[in-house]
Parts: sequence; C-alpha cells; structure tokens
Amino acid sequence: SSAVGCQVEQYEERDGFDALAAGDSAAPVLVVDELDKLAPESGANRDTPINTLLDLLEEDSARRYRDMSLQLEMDASRVIVICTANDRERIAPPLLSRLTEFHIAPPTADQRRLILEQYLERLIETHECPASMALDAASGEAALAIQDLDVRALLRMVRGGFAAALAAGSDRVILTPTHRRAGRQRIGFI
Repeated sequence: SSAVGCQVEQYEERDGFDALAAGDSAAPVLVVDELDKLAPESGANRDTPINTLLDLLEEDSARRYRDMSLQLEMDASRVIVICTANDRERIAPPLLSRLTEFHIAPPTADQRRLILEQYLERLIETHECPASMALDAASGEAALAIQDLDVRALLRMVRGGFAAALAAGSDRVILTPTHRRAGRQRIGFI
C-alpha cells in the first residue's frame, strides 16, 4: 500500500500522488480518519497501511519513502500526518508511539444546543420551509438532557423530527429520543 499511490497494477488510483505533485505546498497534509478502525495485519508483509504510516511517521524512512505505483523514491519527511480515532486502545502501539495525542472533549450542553439549532436552521433553509417552523422546546430540552447522546444520534433525531413535521404539515419539530447508548465511544484526535 502507499499513501500517494497503489501497486503498479492499480496505477489508475494515484490521486494522492497527483495532489502532491500539483500541490502548492511543500508540506502537504495527509488526514487518516478513524485510525483505530485500521486493523493491524499479521505477518511480515511490508505492503500494509500500517507499515506505510510507520514509514511516513519515522523521519529517516520518510526521507527515503518509496511510492509503489511509480517505483519512485521521494522525500516525504515534510508531509504532515493527522490521524483521528475514537478508541486509542485499538491503535497499534508502534503507531501510537509516533503520534502526539490531543484529546477533544465531547461538546458541552451549550455546544450541543447550538449544533442542534444550527442544524435545524440549515434543514429549514435547504427545504425552503416557512419561517414559522421551529423546534418544540420541551422535546428539544428532553433530548439535550440525555447525557450520553452523541452528536450523530442528536442529528438523527433532528432529521427524524423534521421529516415527521413536514409529513404532517406541522410547523413544530418534535424530537423523539430513539438513540442507542454511546457506551464507550469517544471522539478525539491523535
């Protein structure tokens, strides 16, 4: 695997290389979302996403990084790598040791309220609904009072309430708490 291309036989998948070659920055940014979902692969196979990241995160090996699609060696030591993860325990220890960890706390109650309000406003504008359409205050407060309700579940509730209001011809968006408990899920950047 390669961060900037693929194996020679998959040469058409070279978006990363094209972005690096045509980019205006000498320090491009590579974002790896949900690093904890990248399961470590067993064996000595060097062609794994984890090994590619290990190479990019180690300055000496990044300086001599080899793109597999072009069989080209390049200096990738200036690539800025940002990884996101929900569960640091699922990240391979060699990768974790090369990263600087920043914990991003879940949104506060006030921030969740703002997210809810702005999301509903955007739905109302996008669907050209009457200005009188608004959130039912009691159901909004009840939804925000659920401590372990993650933002995705909150937004699903808003979409569901919005769709129900449209279907009923109502101007009141009522949120119905039908969420799954977030449990151990965390959000953060590593």
